[in-house]
Amino acid sequence: MANKKFTQETIDTLRNIDVVTYISETQINFTPDFKVEVAKCKTKYDARQLFKEHNIDIDLTDQSRFDSLYSRFKSQYKNKGVVSFHIGTRGRKKQADKKDL
Repeated sequence: MANKKFTQETIDTLRNIDVVTYISETQINFTPDFKVEVAKCKTKYDARQLFKEHNIDIDLTDQSRFDSLYSRFKSQYKNKGVVSFHIGTRGRKKQADKKDL
């Protein structure tokens, strides 16, 4: 992601937004439903408008971070659909017990 770190003021501002589930100095996470909404946007302009509707200022999150989020959400939605945004479906599959092999 982007190299720009969030200031404490920015973290405090974004923490109070309902679609933000986690924010630290270097990371920001959004709710699965918000990610789907962003992924369904036809253009970056539409996605930018969606961020504005949820009171997220693109300047606070950095333009390159926004571009990266938009691209990743679009790709993820295209490849695996809505289910890919739900936490239980992310990451590696658990390896079968060795006894079963």
